[in-house]
Amino acid sequence: MAEATLIDRVTGVQEVVSFDSVALNDATVVVLPVERADIAAFSRQGENLVIQLTSGETITVEDFYATWPDGEVSELVLRELDGSSWWLRDESGLDLPQYSELKSVDQLLAADVASSGALGGIGATGGGLLGAAALVGGLAAAAAEAVAMKRPPLPPPLRPVIPAPPRPPQTCRSSMPDRPSRAAARLGPPCALPVLMARSWAMARWVPTAPSASR
Repeated sequence: MAEATLIDRVTGVQEVVSFDSVALNDATVVVLPVERADIAAFSRQGENLVIQLTSGETITVEDFYATWPDGEVSELVLRELDGSSWWLRDESGLDLPQYSELKSVDQLLAADVASSGALGGIGATGGGLLGAAALVGGLAAAAAEAVAMKRPPLPPPLRPVIPAPPRPPQTCRSSMPDRPSRAAARLGPPCALPVLMARSWAMARWVPTAPSASR
């Protein structure tokens, strides 16, 4: 059987009862899991509120119209399947019921109870579930950030190694073949042998002559 939630408007204390025993002991917000389209009629019998559903079922809320010593009165809220909450306003009479959507049932509680957020889980659009989802998402993001902080930094990308171009072969140059320059001799082994050969050839061409006798 379906159940109704009774919330004390002064203390915020909640109680869950079945539809066949909805009796109030104080100013109460009565929350019924019923669609507005499922209401066939409202009627008042003494201090009781009688709700007739299109299914033929009847819900009686005892002492709904009682005036309590603190001056508070009871209120009726319909909780639909999409999570929205609709407050019954009977200013025009029960023959022409009017509803106002609530962001939270806290709007019908005493100021001190509403400010404490005691009924944060009973909102017009499942605010409790959204809050829980946001909390889980925040914890997951914090865990991911912590893991990222412990992860060692990635090494820098490796630079490609470009081989040096081959050096051109050394050549020996001299303006005078028979007198190679000293700089050419210092060029290294490729030029050492030609230099020595050039020096030997030059010395071989020089032939000393004897001094002539004076006449």
